[in-house]
Amino acid sequence: QTTATIKDFDGTTTLAISVHKFHTDEQKAGREYEIQNQNAAGTTLSQTSVTYTVSTSGLPAGGFFTYASAAESFLRAATLDRVNRLEYVYDAATGNLTQVKEFDGTPTLYRQTDYEYVTNTSPSVWILNTLSRRALKDALLATIAKQEYGYDGALPGIGSPAVGELTLSRRVDGTQTIDTQYVYDTYGNLTTMRLYKSYGATGSQPTGAYLTYSMVYDTALKTYPTSAANPLGHTTQAGYDY
Repeated sequence: QTTATIKDFDGTTTLAISVHKFHTDEQKAGREYEIQNQNAAGTTLSQTSVTYTVSTSGLPAGGFFTYASAAESFLRAATLDRVNRLEYVYDAATGNLTQVKEFDGTPTLYRQTDYEYVTNTSPSVWILNTLSRRALKDALLATIAKQEYGYDGALPGIGSPAVGELTLSRRVDGTQTIDTQYVYDTYGNLTTMRLYKSYGATGSQPTGAYLTYSMVYDTALKTYPTSAANPLGHTTQAGYDY
């Protein structure tokens, strides 16, 4: 436990106190599980409590994956009352966040976000964190917003990424989509962004007319953007001293 005391300029009068508590067991060592913000008398005015989960499933003997699975915030009125709670779920095999649940102080669920990924576990590639779908849901778990992502030219959720370049981002409503496509050069630099004017469909690549944003990079290092143009043809140029 660590206690930090804030004092007045006289160096003796205590103004506020913060208490930090940490786990000491091997699987959670050093992880902060509670923060108390106190007044000068030592009364806790606000508090954050974090719960950690340890997963050993599918891991080698002695291996473990530790993650924060819940966090609660408290504020003092007449008593120290909970004002919200967050719950987190992770995939122990990849370390990816797969779900966030948001609760009010009672606690009653009011929002949930689900995450899906495409991965490539080939040792020569090893891409684990490419998000393919994010769905925002209400208290009744009805989807109210969905965003999907495609990589290396593939549709969202299809195949395994070999490079991991984000090439398609789309907002989804049923089977209808609003699409943005990204193009890269051989050095991995984003060169073109296309905003499609017409709605697309979830099972197809975007087609039709689009607005174009483009970028040009330096010819020496292929790293620094030297020119950027918007759909109106307005151009911004940059120079570098390298």
